Amino acid sequence: QLKQEKEQLQQKNQGLEQLMAQLIDGQKQVISSVNQCFDNIDTNRHFVNRAIDNVKYEHMGEIIGEDYYSPSFYNYSETIDGIVKEGKSLVRFGDGEFDLMAGRSRHKFQRYDEILSRRLQEIIQLQEARLMVAVADNYGSLEKYNEDGKQGIRSYMTKEVRMEHRKWLDLNRTYHNTYITRPYALFADNHTQAPLERFRQLQRIWEGRKVIFVEGNQSRLGVENDLFDNAASIRRIEAPATSS
Repeated sequence: QLKQEKEQLQQKNQGLEQLMAQLIDGQKQVISSVNQCFDNIDTNRHFVNRAIDNVKYEHMGEIIGEDYYSPSFYNYSETIDGIVKEGKSLVRFGDGEFDLMAGRSRHKFQRYDEILSRRLQEIIQLQEARLMVAVADNYGSLEKYNEDGKQGIRSYMTKEVRMEHRKWLDLNRTYHNTYITRPYALFADNHTQAPLERFRQLQRIWEGRKVIFVEGNQSRLGVENDLFDNAASIRRIEAPATSS
């Protein structure tokens, strides 16, 4: 009798332990869901605040001023023609290059180097007939970009970043667009035939030519796709994946 009661008590205890474990798991899931909701709220609040902050820049048109400076840009075809027809070189300044010029490291890509920083500052201001300087068309209207693209640009283009860029950009210069190398990802028309046409224009650069890539050893640019099928030959020189 006593043994049977003891076994029953143990079974009840096991049942209670299982129930408590389920309750604790359920509580953890609820807490996780609540935390995720708060994270989403914070993320959405960030994007909303950045959109509000950026409104004046996106809708001020060609107004030139300390806060509203927006460079003018050559279009896609003009940049391609400069390379193909005129034999010019293109140098591309993205957020990483601007960070290095401002003295910040990009440890995932390139550690800070003072000599490199000074050299980048010199190059972006060069007025060389055969050199085309490209920066990202992020400063004014973002209508050409999709929502993910807009959010990324708004998150990056704070007033402080704009003021930094203003130090190195020339009010009277027309720039080429760094997004020439991103023919589809950011654009609102990326579900149309427009990206295909941009890719075709880009392929004019290496049409029938012997191409040498100096690239990071994890880049694999054009591997397993037909991007460079129209090149006469391809040779790859591998560099370190970071701080090369």
